[in-house]
Amino acid sequence: MYFNELRTISSFPSKLINKTSMAVVELKVGMHCDKCIKSIKRAIKKIEDIETYRLDTEVNKVTVTGNVTTEEVVKVLHKIGKTATSWSED
Repeated sequence: MYFNELRTISSFPSKLINKTSMAVVELKVGMHCDKCIKSIKRAIKKIEDIETYRLDTEVNKVTVTGNVTTEEVVKVLHKIGKTATSWSED
């Protein structure tokens, strides 16, 4: 199964976003079924100040951009039972 999705999420106007605080968080997260993918998407959407997210199930990669930290994204994913490690740790 191959699933690659890029979504833009913003609950406030772009001109109010402090572009200097934008970060890109790349994590390795197991995505083995549709239920996993839906859970991950739902959890990520709840993070405040995210601009975009991308799920690449072919390589088990989650990319989140916005005013977020790696720790914030990892914490949210751990709450749903997912183990997330930094993409660069491979």
